[in-house]
Amino acid sequence: MRLLALGSAGLMEGFNLLGFETYPDANPSMLENLLCDLLAKKEKALVFIEQNLLTHTGACYQRIREDSGEVVLIALPPLNDPQNYHPPVEALVKRVLGSAALGE
Repeated sequence: MRLLALGSAGLMEGFNLLGFETYPDANPSMLENLLCDLLAKKEKALVFIEQNLLTHTGACYQRIREDSGEVVLIALPPLNDPQNYHPPVEALVKRVLGSAALGE
């Protein structure tokens, strides 16, 4: 299983120390290419992604989110602004249970 992390250089330093394959200062295009490669090779992977890279996701990202059991994606808060972290599941929780479920 591959352990990968994509995001700002500062955040990637910590993941590098943990032995992760890191992609400092990655962009959405790099993320999509990497995810497509994982799918094509049918590799198992745990992928940590800084939230700012998830603003413009592509087809491979969506495919993994919908039906891949081989690749696990985990969103991370930005290193310089963790208070503004909003995981992708937050919008779903608000739609289904309302904002009160999130303590807002």
